[in-house]
Amino acid sequence: MLANGKISADDYITLPQVKIENSVSKVDLCGTIQNVYVKSKNDVVITGFSNIDNLEIDSNKRITLNTNGAIKNLTLNNTESTVFIGNDTVIGNFEPPNGKTAKEVVVNYYQAEDKIEKISGVFNEKFNLELKDKLNTDNFKARAWFVAGRFGYVKIDMKNQGNNIVKYTLEEKGDRVTPLHAKGEQVPVEAIEYHKGDEFIVWHDHEVVIYLVDENGVILDLVESYELEWRSLEKVEIKQNDWVSIRTNTKIKDNSVSEIISHFYFYQDGIVHKIKDFKNYSWTFEDGIPTLNLYLEEIKANKPSLYSLFYARGEGPTGYLNKGYNDEDLNIFVLYEMLDGIEDGIGQFGSFLSNIYRFKNKHPDTEPTNGVQFDSLSMDAYKQELRKNKTNLQTADAIKVMVDVVNAKIRSIHYCKKCSVSTF
Repeated sequence: MLANGKISADDYITLPQVKIENSVSKVDLCGTIQNVYVKSKNDVVITGFSNIDNLEIDSNKRITLNTNGAIKNLTLNNTESTVFIGNDTVIGNFEPPNGKTAKEVVVNYYQAEDKIEKISGVFNEKFNLELKDKLNTDNFKARAWFVAGRFGYVKIDMKNQGNNIVKYTLEEKGDRVTPLHAKGEQVPVEAIEYHKGDEFIVWHDHEVVIYLVDENGVILDLVESYELEWRSLEKVEIKQNDWVSIRTNTKIKDNSVSEIISHFYFYQDGIVHKIKDFKNYSWTFEDGIPTLNLYLEEIKANKPSLYSLFYARGEGPTGYLNKGYNDEDLNIFVLYEMLDGIEDGIGQFGSFLSNIYRFKNKHPDTEPTNGVQFDSLSMDAYKQELRKNKTNLQTADAIKVMVDVVNAKIRSIHYCKKCSVSTF
């Protein structure tokens, strides 16, 4: 590094080397780093959540270590170097410069001595043994994570596998009748051996349990990977002109399309396709994922679009394609379609009206009395105005003015004791 800044690495990646040079004075290090070299012309403050194997200082300035984590080996090469060790930093072995003692170069030695396990390889009796675990950065780490460009698939990122075997099981959430196997037990017979680079499907409402086992199948460690909970249930794409695909990572088992999906609406360029009956549709499988291919006449592959998908169980997403969220005409078209459609509930209609309002509002986070109000009285009033003045309310600016006028009228009704009848 030649300037102040931040260096971050994923928990499952080890950065080989970071050099802090020139006139750098502030560095934020996050992640696992093998070697850090400090040779700056200025005093340096190092912060961040990091574990460092080797930190070598070759500077005549003061280096402040305010990191949260472990430094396995801290070495000072310059006899004029001094170091400050923060409250959350633990040192495995501290090597002072030749001819110097730790007390001479650690400026806060008596406050920090309990955070140094060894000095020049000799155990420090003042070391706080409760910090020993913090120095053990070689624990097995693993997680299941998404595969870019391959919907529904994950891979396992892991560190410190050693010569052991990694296996995994897929567990259905809320359906577990027995507790997870524990360390020292045999790995479940259904566990699948994982090799680096393997990719596999994880269905919705399932989680991955990752086991580190020895050659005899005994569990040495295990990790429940919860990070996948926010993943999308489906992926909707315009594959080409006139064709839209819906891919789902719902485990469909023997369910027909109509047992999974009840409605699908697609909006683009003044056109809306509404499919409400899926009895004659069937699943195909693309890359092992259940896929529904729909022929939607006049749909273009590159135009801003919006879809609403409704599952048979009642839940369903709305999403934009081709930057449709920035397309004013599309949003206003959908808003009017929603006035009388299946999405006529306050939630969907109100959300779209609010998006259009905020799109043109330079100060979207002003007083709560401004903007779209989600109570039923306001919603009914907005809808009434949109139906009555549809011809004039065809721009976001005009709709924003309408919302403000309606809000002012409703507030005047609330605050005027003499008023008892709405003038809408």
